[in-house]
Amino acid sequence: MRRLIVFAFLLLISQSPLYCNAATSGVTPTPQPNILLPHADIKSRKFQTHFIDELNALVDTAAGDHLNRLLQELRANKDYVAYVSRIESAASATRLMPKIVYLKQLLDLKLNEPLHSVESYYTVRNLNFLGKLKRQLLQLQDESATELRHLRWYNLCGQFWYRDALSNQTQTAPHKATPRPPVAAHYWANVKLAPLRAETVVASTAETPLAHIELERFARLLYANVKAAGAELIDDYLFTVRKLLQEVIEEKHIAAMSSTENEEGKLEPSTADSHTLHVSKLSKVLTEIDTILAIDDFYAKRNRLYSYLENDLSTDYEQFKNSQYANDDLAEMLAKLQRKGVDLFVTFIFSNFEFLEHLHETWRKLLPWPTNAHETPLLYDASSQRLFDVHRLYVEFKRDWENSERYNAYQGVVQTLYADTRNGSANMHIFELLNNASANVGTVTLNMIKAKCDEL
Repeated sequence: MRRLIVFAFLLLISQSPLYCNAATSGVTPTPQPNILLPHADIKSRKFQTHFIDELNALVDTAAGDHLNRLLQELRANKDYVAYVSRIESAASATRLMPKIVYLKQLLDLKLNEPLHSVESYYTVRNLNFLGKLKRQLLQLQDESATELRHLRWYNLCGQFWYRDALSNQTQTAPHKATPRPPVAAHYWANVKLAPLRAETVVASTAETPLAHIELERFARLLYANVKAAGAELIDDYLFTVRKLLQEVIEEKHIAAMSSTENEEGKLEPSTADSHTLHVSKLSKVLTEIDTILAIDDFYAKRNRLYSYLENDLSTDYEQFKNSQYANDDLAEMLAKLQRKGVDLFVTFIFSNFEFLEHLHETWRKLLPWPTNAHETPLLYDASSQRLFDVHRLYVEFKRDWENSERYNAYQGVVQTLYADTRNGSANMHIFELLNNASANVGTVTLNMIKAKCDEL
């Protein structure tokens, strides 16, 4: 009896918080629980995006395991032998929501029969819970993406509002203090710039020093500091389209399973085959998007995207358009975008302008400048002057973007720079990217951006 009491005492002590704290103070550390995004920084702009993605993946994995085990039980259950086609369709579904819907349909059929187990009610209840959890996560994902997109737009719009504030001050109250200019937002990692000035300013006996910029090195540093931003903007845009296609494909899977069944419990071939063929056409586009997203390098990612848009998309669209569900799907896609508050064209012109702003801000930092206001302004040699002119003309164009002559002057020097470097080394690709981005930011485009800013 005494030994039993001592054993019970030791067992209680081992479960005590005091004992646990003492144990953790020893040499052997207590294993830390697994956490989502252990290396993420909560101050990061993309923390919320990555956190929600991890939650989604965790729910998909955990819930998927439970659903697959349930499907195995149903497959082995003789009571469900008449529903083998539904079970196989549910088992083949890779997405969580179609799998949940398939299983609910199966169990709903059994609940309508006279004899059924109480467990069926709990199973349906738990399936409803998983479906609700997944829908709420997807809604949270949409809200987070929309909020982040609007924050980026808000930062871009600051310069237009600043200009309007200056104009209103001049017209109404010129004695008031000048409004403060907007501060450029840092969306990406800090730009790591080498001290170019010490290397580019050539020692000279002249009163004004002469600056020379090595074009190859300038291009290499410029691309190195904007490639992450460019790749992220493409990815954000493609993620929006990808999520839209995934929702349509899921709905098609569910529609296929909701089709009428014949007496043997199999889907009508015409309906099932039509849905399957239609989904395969949508999935082809989805596969191409996944391929582009998997490319790390910005220039290679952009080229693959442009190649698909110019060469393959028209063929895929023609095949898609011939489907009997094409018009309904296009209407549903537009309706989804409207409900989400997403305009793909507006998103594109903002993203393009955002990249151009980031590129020119980096460009400005790479140019050699006088170290202080009292120092004699720098002069550039002939080969370097146009790099300064690109920046100068862009600034002048933005100050008066409704003046098409300023845009033409800026675009002219950009096109010349691209034409002179297009056959150069890989580092010169940055000037091609500049040429393409600047071609989509003109007087009309900036007026559209400003109009959208006034709506925010």
